[in-house]
Amino acid sequence: MRFTIFVLVCLALTVSARAQAEEKCFDEATNLRIDRCLAKKLSDVEQKLTVVISAMYRKLTKDELIAFRTEQDGWQKYRDLHCRMASLVFSGGRMESLTQGACSIRLTKERIVDLHDIDVSERVDAEN
Repeated sequence: MRFTIFVLVCLALTVSARAQAEEKCFDEATNLRIDRCLAKKLSDVEQKLTVVISAMYRKLTKDELIAFRTEQDGWQKYRDLHCRMASLVFSGGRMESLTQGACSIRLTKERIVDLHDIDVSERVDAEN
């Protein structure tokens, strides 16, 4: 049991350290400033994601759009649940919200990259 807890703590610290290295917010002097910085960065990266999604909508067929919306909703749920889980090690402490915020930023940035990698211009025509 202790070993399992130790492994979970190490995993959370690794995720947290990785997220911290990615975000300059952790250079701020207080946790309140870090929270504000992370909230601003998350808002900014979510706006970028919205722009990418809007561009995707214009390129997709009707059937692709239905599938994409379902997939995007699933990704949003995954991101929120995953980052909540990653922060639970710090449940009730100051690091809980900081870890969750940094995780959400990281996964949203990764989502933007993933969506850029989808090239619908190379779709294969089923009739050929």
